[in-house]
Amino acid sequence: MVKMCQLSLNVPQSICSEVMHHLMLLPEVISGCTAVQSLGFGPRQHYKNIEEQIRGATERQLILMILLEQHIDAVIAHLNTAFQGTELFYWAVPIVTAGYSAERATTV
Repeated sequence: MVKMCQLSLNVPQSICSEVMHHLMLLPEVISGCTAVQSLGFGPRQHYKNIEEQIRGATERQLILMILLEQHIDAVIAHLNTAFQGTELFYWAVPIVTAGYSAERATTV
């Protein structure tokens, strides 16, 4: 059975465009994604300015995509090569169902 997953990337605002560019270099694996502005909280955050220090959060982007589970390792390896040493954090979760609201949902 084909397993689909949501791969989530939490990236610093400063490298989001470059990460998106690298994702689009893999059209056979990634057909598209969604980017959402977010805030990063926690002890591993590196504040880039006084505003972030006062707020206690860093400006981040959350990039979400659905892809085959078997491709996740290759995408992560590609990103690790291109963005080694950055604060790119990722996680993957299984997808139970997905689809567009105007169409019938697809169980995956």
